[in-house]
Amino acid sequence: MDTPWELDLERALVSQLAECRDLDLANDDGEKNEFTNDENCAAQRDELTALASIFGNDLSGPAAAGAKRTAFALEGGDEGEGIEGEGEGIDEGEKNAAGERLLRFDLEIDLRDTETPTRVFLERGNSEQPALDLHVGLASCLPTVRLSVIFPKTYPSKRAPVFALSASWVPRFALNAAATSLDEIWNACPGDAVVFSWVEYLRERAVSDIFLCAVDGERHVKLRARDGWRGDDASPVSQDASSQQVVRGVPRARSPDEALQVLLRTCAVNRVTRFARALHTCGVCFCDDVSGTQMRRSDGRVCCFDIPTLKSQETASTSQNTDGESTQKTEEKYNDSTQQKKCTHAFCVECLSAMAKLHVAEGAVGALRCPEPKCGASLAPATIKDVLCFGDDSGGASATATTHDASSSISPGAALFERYDKLSLERGLASMADLVYCPRCDAAVLEDEGDHCGQCVQCQYAFCTLCREGWHPGTVCLSPSARMRVLEARARGGKAGQNQSDEARRKHREQVADAMALRYVEREGKRCPTCGAGVVKSEGCNKMHCVVCEHYFCYKCGEGVVGYEHFREGGRCSLFDVEAIAAWEREVNAGLVVAEARERDAHVMGLAVRETRC
Repeated sequence: MDTPWELDLERALVSQLAECRDLDLANDDGEKNEFTNDENCAAQRDELTALASIFGNDLSGPAAAGAKRTAFALEGGDEGEGIEGEGEGIDEGEKNAAGERLLRFDLEIDLRDTETPTRVFLERGNSEQPALDLHVGLASCLPTVRLSVIFPKTYPSKRAPVFALSASWVPRFALNAAATSLDEIWNACPGDAVVFSWVEYLRERAVSDIFLCAVDGERHVKLRARDGWRGDDASPVSQDASSQQVVRGVPRARSPDEALQVLLRTCAVNRVTRFARALHTCGVCFCDDVSGTQMRRSDGRVCCFDIPTLKSQETASTSQNTDGESTQKTEEKYNDSTQQKKCTHAFCVECLSAMAKLHVAEGAVGALRCPEPKCGASLAPATIKDVLCFGDDSGGASATATTHDASSSISPGAALFERYDKLSLERGLASMADLVYCPRCDAAVLEDEGDHCGQCVQCQYAFCTLCREGWHPGTVCLSPSARMRVLEARARGGKAGQNQSDEARRKHREQVADAMALRYVEREGKRCPTCGAGVVKSEGCNKMHCVVCEHYFCYKCGEGVVGYEHFREGGRCSLFDVEAIAAWEREVNAGLVVAEARERDAHVMGLAVRETRC
């Protein structure tokens, strides 16, 4: 079913056809000139074939298929090959009032200019306040404008083509002004093929003179309700009934808000399409011929080009402020905006996939960050799922798996993402200071404030969140060493221990292992001040990085640190211990002795010649 704007377009074309028919009848002197009609018909077909050859898929309508077929044949192809539609030649069109077949086609005129961004303004106001133009964004391209044309019988010898302009973002006032300019082009050169000149005018001059306005070297689109949109009763055309002026501008948008949505959507789709067609350089493998479809953004959004910066923005950012206080405020504002700027870096899917699969397999989900230096933003879950499932063969094992074996139907990428999801949940829960797990059923339990008591909602077991034993109010928890002695005594309990079930023995072994780990951390390591995870330093400096909560702390005093100010000279803690520095020096000296011995042996054996200089 036709939409209202298409009905308005048909009314505009049909009314112009009726007007041309009446004028032809009024000027007809009864003489028939068949030769002139044949010339008009040949000129129309030649022009339409040329338009089909130039614009290709942008040309549509009843007569477009035959024109494309003829143009394809003239270019050396077989007539009809690769062209949709049936029939031969240009034999479809619009009928006029006399039943004659006329050529009808639509041409989508591309106005996109990706080099010059356009400011979009939306008029806001009411009866109480004056209307103001509100700047709502930038557009790097413009939607198309449709030129609908019907060749009358006497074109191009006597009559101009019947036409109408329609657009999804241009108001009726601007479309009618562009139609008037097209009439002027025909009046300047009557009798010539004029459609291509119309297209060039709409692409070049109409964009800057009618559709847009230039302000301080910038292009502005002003969407105002008073310029006339679809469904408006009042339109900026002549209200004189005697003139019988036909409306040839048909807007598709109902309001400036709808036109704004079309503008922004077209801009976004265009930037995504151009990115997909271009070649890019990956910042990880430095491959410079990666297709846009093989790039993935760290934030999970669709890869696209950014909107070009306006010259006024570049000038404002590079201009120097003579006022010291204003300059400081400007720099602070710039730093804040830079810190709040989201990550938009993109890399090839193969590099991100290899990185993500390695970290997830090793359980280091906290290391899934943007590979761009000085960025470090976390990868979005959508990006992680995409790159983990990259390379999975949908027609492989998952398609041939049996229904009773559900585990084999999961692809490797899906299994990795399930592991990532589980590890992320565990990592998030571990970062909660008041969350523990029940020692009986492993359910998550929230700790009561102040008394370190937790009660499981599943098994109703009340336990101490410090030692994970039964709740013992008023008594001190057993130390890891004392707990280890109690467990060992239980293991030596004789028949009571031998008669335990497999599940009881398994839990006993887990308790022993936990107690041994706690005792080892108590003797040899430290605990993270943020999440309480145990950390044991094997070598290196005293600035420790917790892999559970991603925080940094000092290994000597246990305080959280940011940067290296905590380890400055004269502070309480040193970055390296004296014992670590001495061990490093011994290792380096031993390596130097070995290297000198090997070099001396090689020189003696004649395998190396040392050049002696004064």
